[in-house]
Amino acid sequence: YATWLSVGHEVFPGVTNFGERPTVGGGRPRVECHLFDQSLDLYDQEVTLWFVSRLRDERAFPSIEALRDQIARDSAEGRRRLDSLKPPGLIARSTGPGRPEMPSA
Repeated sequence: YATWLSVGHEVFPGVTNFGERPTVGGGRPRVECHLFDQSLDLYDQEVTLWFVSRLRDERAFPSIEALRDQIARDSAEGRRRLDSLKPPGLIARSTGPGRPEMPSA
């Protein structure tokens, strides 16, 4: 999915998988979000995630490398779909492709 994720007063675009992760052994469903151009530690943080557009069905890949290649393609498509959109329920202005900035209080 192409998604928006907010934490605190910041909003980030990304792609998200909601599913069983069949390539790495499956199991119970999980949510995994890959944020564009960010490296954040969001464990134990309260976040809001907006699912904007479905990119494809979940499927098993023959290798981790094949999965990484698909995530790169999904990310490119997710960026394309999010580029002209603002996160729902937020007033934001763009600071570049795919990155909104929250207004000052």
